[in-house]
Amino acid sequence: MEKEKTIISYELMQYLPIAILLVLSIFFGIQYETFFSIANLYNILRQASFLMIISMGMSFVILMGSIDASVGAMVTLAGAISALAVPFMGWAAIFPGILAGALLGFINGLIIVKWKIPSFLETLAMMGALDGIALIVMKSSPINIDCKAYFNITGGSLIGNIPNLSLIPIVVVLICIYIGRRTHFGRSLYVIGANERVSHYSGINVRFTQLMAFMVCGLLCGLAGSLEASLFEAACPYMGRDLMMNSIAAVVIGGTQLTGGVGGPIRTIFGVILIAILSSGMNFMGLTTASKEIATGIVMIAAVAANMDRSRMPFVK
Repeated sequence: MEKEKTIISYELMQYLPIAILLVLSIFFGIQYETFFSIANLYNILRQASFLMIISMGMSFVILMGSIDASVGAMVTLAGAISALAVPFMGWAAIFPGILAGALLGFINGLIIVKWKIPSFLETLAMMGALDGIALIVMKSSPINIDCKAYFNITGGSLIGNIPNLSLIPIVVVLICIYIGRRTHFGRSLYVIGANERVSHYSGINVRFTQLMAFMVCGLLCGLAGSLEASLFEAACPYMGRDLMMNSIAAVVIGGTQLTGGVGGPIRTIFGVILIAILSSGMNFMGLTTASKEIATGIVMIAAVAANMDRSRMPFVK
């Protein structure tokens, strides 16, 4: 009976992100008349765009019980590479940034799989190394971009009046949802996260799947970094630093468990929107950056506590 109650309460907790999102939206909408204005909604979408792209990649990594602390550094370095390529390639400079991200993700996965280093430790070390490399590449100064065609990647509109900055994350989300639900790779991530040892006996190539998950995460970081350089017309040192913590928070708040096996891209969507709404609301309240980071940390702790399936954790380490 007690176990049944635990299961029921856990199932109810899966709707917590949606409930919090609705409560916050109603609260900020009542407090501030312009909160749901077209201008502010666009600002929310813009803030959520890069986080949405990176969080999709982070979803795959966390879904199999791993973590990638180097996503922010990969964004920064990929943005720098794209910025350096713009004078030679124009708008096509986005592709070197994407490829660089994919390569960095592949290196992360290869080191973790071959040397069996815990993903958090390896990617944390990689974060420091990549930030250092980015500083060397940028010479500790922003790399300004002067190419209208490259700016149009984010500032233009391919379909009607939908800005590319909103369209690209939507396409990424749809592709990731399809991969997570309809492909062998996506389904394997759930099995690995639920029980890696069992997945070996199920015929899943665990090491290859883990390698590909980190590579996909890196590729999306490369895309986000290239897009950031396009939007801000420059690549800046540490420009992706905040995205690491926020992407992990978005995935966890959305309902994907850090232990793996439960969650996925659809739940991450709610986590990203919740963080974007919370950030915008705190801007309306006039809170400082430090206060916003404290609030995000508190929300993340609460989300982890609420979403953790303790029946799978007889011991806490």
